[in-house]
Amino acid sequence: MISMFKNLVSSENDAKKYHLQSYHEMLEVALVKDYELNPNFLKSIQEEFNISEREHEIIMQIITESNDKLNVNILEIIKKMDYLSKIHNQIFDDFTVEIAFLQSVIEEEFNKYSKTLFNLLENIYINHETEFKVCKEVFSYEKNDIISLNTKVYQFMSPTLTNALQEVHNALYYPVESVQDRNLELVLELLNFENEPINIASLVAIKNYETTQIDVARFLSSANEDLVQLATNVTTSNETINVYEKMAFLKIVPLFKSLEFKELYSVALKSKMETYKKNDSVLVQGERAENLYIITSGDVEVVKNSLKINELSSGDFFGEIAIVAKTKRTATINALTNLSVLVFSEDSFNTLIEKYPKISVQIMKEMTKRLLQNNS
Repeated sequence: MISMFKNLVSSENDAKKYHLQSYHEMLEVALVKDYELNPNFLKSIQEEFNISEREHEIIMQIITESNDKLNVNILEIIKKMDYLSKIHNQIFDDFTVEIAFLQSVIEEEFNKYSKTLFNLLENIYINHETEFKVCKEVFSYEKNDIISLNTKVYQFMSPTLTNALQEVHNALYYPVESVQDRNLELVLELLNFENEPINIASLVAIKNYETTQIDVARFLSSANEDLVQLATNVTTSNETINVYEKMAFLKIVPLFKSLEFKELYSVALKSKMETYKKNDSVLVQGERAENLYIITSGDVEVVKNSLKINELSSGDFFGEIAIVAKTKRTATINALTNLSVLVFSEDSFNTLIEKYPKISVQIMKEMTKRLLQNNS
């Protein structure tokens, strides 16, 4: 590798040699430290040092073949993707809120690793935009259909990378059958995976199981106070609803399904949990509107002018019409079963629809449907 670099600079004048060496050093430091190279940064330093695409390609090849730390970083990312895809396959969908939340967090973190990986590889292996576009679509839980990936798509990479990526592809598209009684074992295993969102989702899920095997010492010393509270709740069987448990409930609600972990956390912070008994009235027609309600468990009936016009269940929301239209409650809501809801104040609700346009659009669609239903 050293000889390759010497050959590159041997025929150049001193100024050009300096530019090539400086460019090489800057790229190597950036790749090892940050994994990704901002395209604008890359373009600017290419122009600054007058580096051609061919020179860039040679220097990238030298770096990737000679820098052990960079190679380890790349393979480590692939290893994490492989691990998460395989453990995701093994988790049995028991239709609980907590397991659904854990699965969604695993998918989100996998997608982040995938994005980091292919952004990095795209900077290393230039002029392969088409191949990497395919890879980004294939190695993602946002895919809609099974995509068969021929290894020729990434044959320009080293055999080690090709084989490692093929392992991940196989895990994604040809999963092993999950086993119901392994969930506790898998959740405990994920507590040791170095990824905070996955650790949090695992702690939320662990509350579904009776076990004394939990070691939460490292979470109790975390600087994240909400994580400390969650870990404490798990070990003491505290029934207090933590912000992360609220996130698990919110994630099953279509209104918030598209939000990422950090966004969902911000939303959950603005909510409070309330419970009602069967036959309780949650809202009364004609009263002042103050809150938006999202059902996390249970069923309600919607009554307008003493006539039942609808029923709502887990994942549905109500109370939005009067808040948006600045009117009194347009219907009465009665609990048909024991009921749990997450409640957002009027101010919190207005903040949500301003900050997250997707939520705003979905609420407006539902409002239109209900207004038409109420007037029919």
